[in-house]
Amino acid sequence: MIGVIEDVLTKPPGCRLVKSCDLIFTNKRLICVKIGESSLVKTLYGLTSGASGAYVFFRLSASEQEEFRKKIYGLELDRILELDESNYAILYEDIRGGVFKTGFLSTLGFMAPLILYTRDGRRFTYNIYLAFKEKAKTLIKSLLPQIQIK
Repeated sequence: MIGVIEDVLTKPPGCRLVKSCDLIFTNKRLICVKIGESSLVKTLYGLTSGASGAYVFFRLSASEQEEFRKKIYGLELDRILELDESNYAILYEDIRGGVFKTGFLSTLGFMAPLILYTRDGRRFTYNIYLAFKEKAKTLIKSLLPQIQIK
């Protein structure tokens, strides 16, 4: 494992709902591990009960995700992939291109979208919180030179 970007929002191909995942960068592949339902979506849902409801939904979601991370800490990556059918890995050699949009207005000004295209025609989209943008940029530059950074 070379690096991890936590709490990335994604909607994997064939999936209906947005999920929160951690992206694990290894020397040969990118691993997407589902850590729960989207904390952003839960927070927005909580807004129906006002600002305090949004905060409660966010905190519950965040603590569930932290508990899950503690549970999988130290497991082999292949074992982590087996824990949920939403988990998957993409070999770097199978990524034909993509873009990482780091500009201020990319996604409402608080997320940076990463879009990957694989050789078999699939498209993977990840929205990375700006707090992790620089770390993601460093990992992408060193491991995925085929990705355009804007």
